[in-house]
Amino acid sequence: MFWYGMSFMGFLSLVFSIWMAIHAGRNSSYYWMFFVIFARPYAAVIYFFVEYRPRMPRFRFISNRVTQKDLDRAQSEIKRLDNATSWTHYAEMLRKKGRHDEAYEAAQNAYERDKEDTAAIYELAQAEMNLDKFADAIRHLSELLKIDRQYDQRNALGLLGRVYSWNDQKAKAETIFQELADETSRGEFLYELANIQLDLGEKENAVGNFEKIIADFEYVPAHMKRNFKQWVKAAKKRLKELEA
Repeated sequence: MFWYGMSFMGFLSLVFSIWMAIHAGRNSSYYWMFFVIFARPYAAVIYFFVEYRPRMPRFRFISNRVTQKDLDRAQSEIKRLDNATSWTHYAEMLRKKGRHDEAYEAAQNAYERDKEDTAAIYELAQAEMNLDKFADAIRHLSELLKIDRQYDQRNALGLLGRVYSWNDQKAKAETIFQELADETSRGEFLYELANIQLDLGEKENAVGNFEKIIADFEYVPAHMKRNFKQWVKAAKKRLKELEA
């Protein structure tokens, strides 16, 4: 094969360049695609930081303080690219601003452009949830989780559990949060499970899970303790309420 005489680092740079070129092509950035192909590996590195990384859907941070300038920039990206990624970015910004009708319309546009784009599906489901379109949100979250059940560090599965609960499908919500409680160390999942069990009349199970949150705090990894502490406080409060 042609790569037999290639060093390991050379092979990695080739794979990385191909990856970036494919991404550029899928986003209709053909000038970038040819630049990456003919000026590798440096062009691939430039493309990663200039084009790819800012639009990574899983790791992009968007402040709740979205400005009009941010929205204008996102609209410009839509005019330039008109793809699932640019529409998803815009929908997310609108959702952060609380403009839920507009966010829903933008998320629909993202989904129409790529029905297999996980970020677009997730954004559409969140937009539907905010408009109380629970049946549609359940359908799209289920669709997303068939592709990646671990999506967004299990938050997508947790969101499905919440939507089931809000849609008065408590038994299905309990099944999901039981799975999350069994497989993660996150206090919010165990807390939500306990509250759903109270709604289902399973007081003994609920009390056991509130007590488990308190007991588990000692064994939670150091980097998670700060977040977990709020669930310990909430669990203690719920136990006092149940004792009253």
